[in-house]
Amino acid sequence: MYALISVYAVASASCAVYAHRQNKAAGNDSGDVMRNHFGAGKGLSGLALFFTLSASLFSGYTVEGIAWEAWLKGWFATRWIPAGVGVYMGFLVMAPRLNALGKSRGYLTLSEFVYDRFSAPNSRNQATAHALRVLTWGSLLLPIFCYQITQFVSMGKIIKAFTDGAISEHGGILIFALIMFVVEAVGGLRAVAYTDIIQGIALIFGSLIFFIASGVEFGGLKRAKEYFMDAPLVSS
Repeated sequence: MYALISVYAVASASCAVYAHRQNKAAGNDSGDVMRNHFGAGKGLSGLALFFTLSASLFSGYTVEGIAWEAWLKGWFATRWIPAGVGVYMGFLVMAPRLNALGKSRGYLTLSEFVYDRFSAPNSRNQATAHALRVLTWGSLLLPIFCYQITQFVSMGKIIKAFTDGAISEHGGILIFALIMFVVEAVGGLRAVAYTDIIQGIALIFGSLIFFIASGVEFGGLKRAKEYFMDAPLVSS
């Protein structure tokens, strides 16, 4: 486990350094330091976008949280399927238009779109537009904060389990928080996307290995069904 943490730290540092150089390259430089760091300059490749979305959607909470919730609450955990489909359909409808507007008007965040939409031209009183921008920022930040907390808790539990308690849960959280902070500070959004490529590949191969191993070692879904069908009902 220590070797895996070291390999991940070195790979993440390499991504951060490479991303920093990419942000400075003329072909990726948008001419705005803030946009280069937090918006990946002139954009990311389709491959990077695919893996960063995959790694963000299927990450610590998928591995730890949903599995634990399914164990505790059963079929109630399947609510994530229609909820996720609804979110993705919303992306399909809104994302292309917002992307086009963002490129044409220079938006960096969604809150800028809201401000631009509700700000009155040639008006000195922009209080409503500013208030809506702050409200949008808070509405976006709250779920991201909750999501990030689940990632930290999941990684802390996994590190503690795989090191047999040699590294505490809080220690695991601090290790990965430090890696995340350094990577973002050095390479910005582009570095985050590059590390997500590593995580996405690991998730794909890990899921395949887990699926095969569960069938070989435990009998797969058929054995799981037989187990729950044969289990005695527990009255509440």
